[in-house]
Amino acid sequence: ILRSAGTLADGAFILLEGTVRALRGGVEHVLAPNDMIGMLETLAEGDHGMTTVAATPVRALRLPAIALVDVMEDHTDLALGMIHRLAGEVLDHVPAVELVN
Repeated sequence: ILRSAGTLADGAFILLEGTVRALRGGVEHVLAPNDMIGMLETLAEGDHGMTTVAATPVRALRLPAIALVDVMEDHTDLALGMIHRLAGEVLDHVPAVELVN
């Protein structure tokens, strides 16, 4: 188990090698290299929303919360790239909403 649902997100992972099963509400997703684990929860200073379990041997980059914030403050281009990617992932998983005036 990499992270358990309901535990405080004190950092994030970027998956470099291997696969991870993400379990949320009985639904399983498979994460692959370049996927991020816990990034939104870490930035929100919240709890993990899913349990993540290594399905194969995994190599990942761990970003402690304090280091993540420091890097984002010092390298705004990196921070903007992360926000861009996170926004894209959120939009991929949120159903389209039709706005009515």
